[in-house]
Amino acid sequence: MALDYLERNYSKGNGKAFNNNKTILNTIFKLCLIDANLKASPFEKILNRRVNKIESHRPLTKDEYEKIMNSDDKLCCLMACLSWYTGMRLETCARVSGSMIDLEDNSLTITPGKTSRFKRAVYIPIHNKLMDYLKTNFEFNETPFSVQAGITNGKNFSSQFLKLLKKLEIFDTTEGKASFHSIRASFITRMDEAGIPRHAIQGIVGQVSEATTNLYSHDKETAKKILTLQ
Repeated sequence: MALDYLERNYSKGNGKAFNNNKTILNTIFKLCLIDANLKASPFEKILNRRVNKIESHRPLTKDEYEKIMNSDDKLCCLMACLSWYTGMRLETCARVSGSMIDLEDNSLTITPGKTSRFKRAVYIPIHNKLMDYLKTNFEFNETPFSVQAGITNGKNFSSQFLKLLKKLEIFDTTEGKASFHSIRASFITRMDEAGIPRHAIQGIVGQVSEATTNLYSHDKETAKKILTLQ
């Protein structure tokens, strides 16, 4: 029944939706084993699908980032600035509020949605340029900065951001697609170029395996090297 459910609802595409939903459902069932009088999760023995046709997102250049920040789109500027100096994904950027920022330590501690099932938070020092931008344009309270800037939902924003890239003549290349995720790629590239250790990069951007960037860093002093990034 579990396999049939996944086949009916998530068999299309490149396999990521199938694997992600299998993992989520398996986690839920494991938490409910005793109450449901089950000995094992029905999703536990289902094998992951092979993922193919993975889209590659090219890093944006500093000049392209500056083009975005010089536009009159307040929401796109906010989200771009957050991701440029923190490497956060769209959904994480959208949740950040002033109440989450430690103003004495100038840092943000947040649990990215993609790693929330592991209960792993990331510690991100706030770059001076990002802090100045936030303090100049937004109120530091419990309302997410994105809501203050007028976000409605992530899907609408993604479309809005792609339209802005097209308007600014920031296009896909042979290196990959130009998208909001490209800013995260830029952040990781800049950290690599700055010589920041891989374990620290993983701890900052919330990646859980070497294949995607197995360690989360609690080395806050090393993490603060991102403050030197341009």
